[in-house]
Amino acid sequence: MARKPSFALSNTTCESIMAPTPIILSTDPDLYIIITSSDAPDTQTHLLANRSNICTLSRPFRKAYIAAITHGRKYSYDGESYPCIKLEWWHHNSLVIILKVLHHRPDAFPDVREMTFKTFWGIPATLDTLQIDLAGWFVRYFDHWKPMRLEYGHEAWLVAAKVFGCSEDYAKLNARIIVEFTGWDRGGGILKGPTGKREDGRRVEMWEGWAPANVMDHMKAEQLRLKTEMLSHMDTWYHHITHLKTSRQGQCTCSPVEDCVIVGKALIAALKAKHLIHGHHHHPEFYGSIVELRKILQPTEIRLRRTFGSFGYGRCKVYDSMKRLIKDVDDVLSQVRGLMYDDIVEEFDIAALAPVDMALPWSTSQLVIMATAAAVALVIIIMLGWQGLKGLLGFTCTLAKVL
Repeated sequence: MARKPSFALSNTTCESIMAPTPIILSTDPDLYIIITSSDAPDTQTHLLANRSNICTLSRPFRKAYIAAITHGRKYSYDGESYPCIKLEWWHHNSLVIILKVLHHRPDAFPDVREMTFKTFWGIPATLDTLQIDLAGWFVRYFDHWKPMRLEYGHEAWLVAAKVFGCSEDYAKLNARIIVEFTGWDRGGGILKGPTGKREDGRRVEMWEGWAPANVMDHMKAEQLRLKTEMLSHMDTWYHHITHLKTSRQGQCTCSPVEDCVIVGKALIAALKAKHLIHGHHHHPEFYGSIVELRKILQPTEIRLRRTFGSFGYGRCKVYDSMKRLIKDVDDVLSQVRGLMYDDIVEEFDIAALAPVDMALPWSTSQLVIMATAAAVALVIIIMLGWQGLKGLLGFTCTLAKVL
């Protein structure tokens, strides 16, 4: 999907029939700015600014001002005519805050507790797009949100951390997004976080900039790689089982007999229900997340462990094939590649990225072992306690005779 420009200069006229009263940023204004938002196109903010405060620090604003002069875009207010820049920018409130800061307005900095995360991450996103080097002026907001960088709903920390130069947990965050994000081209979002929709209900598009372009491209490519390799292993396993069946090599030698075959049939049914396997060697579309795809195998893993205890080879070809499938998929997911904003790659195991989703319930054999160990430990403690009590009583009697 082609990426649209994230900061757009409108070619439409600056005149407005029902114009709001502008925010006067400067006592010596010579530039009129109209800001619209892509997620609220009917909302406009008008500002009277001083071009030297803005254009000297921002190359994109300087180009927009030159274009306004070249094309004769003007706006009249209170009997004065000003060169007019009309901009469309998703981070509407963040841009207004930055423009106030550039004009040294005393009300420029809102209270830390009153600023939403959406407004906060819009500030570094706007500074980056407008090429304004003022991140140091917003450090207290950065420090406020930093402890929440790995919480759901804070995925746009990828932008903030890059602008503020913070590498801590950066690769881990985008690696977790890789395994939990769904529907890159269909308005999807983090499974337990954002819904993937704008406030007005329209879908979120990737060009709206909640991650740097190189990181966004990496996350999409890495998720596709993981998904393709996982589906390939599932497809290979299915064709292997089909070969065993047609060549009459799929007889079960397990005890109890046929349990692994029943588990295998259940796995085939589950994969077919998701349209993940079929009779042809091409990969189907899967619109869920990597975590969702891996969890399809969990019932099989649980049943094999509960039926046969710990995994091991040498039972039968059906059992070994399912064991191999789970191992191959987990090998793929043991090397999820997160990317730093400077293109350094770090690898993570999916169990470290989504520990709750990847945790299996205790198997029967594990519970038996734990119960047995607890019982043995209790017996030992009782025996040691009894021996200690006998020794104490004997010592007491001896001491009484002496006295």
